[in-house]
Amino acid sequence: MPLLSQKPGLELVDLIGRGILLPKDLHPRDRLDVVEMLRAEGWGQAKIAHLLKCDHSTVKRDVARIKNRMR
Repeated sequence: MPLLSQKPGLELVDLIGRGILLPKDLHPRDRLDVVEMLRAEGWGQAKIAHLLKCDHSTVKRDVARIKNRMR
């Protein structure tokens, strides 16, 4: 399992966008942080899935976990 990053979500997105960090190397908690941040910025689930190179259902599960965390 990948190690949990100490970098903020925005920096992780930047590293992924520049090809320095592979999305599959994200720790699941880091992926949740990235999904939460991008949703707050207005990104849709399909666009997030494309950036993270994962299935739409993975992002959908992450969004559900984020919503449950907020209850």
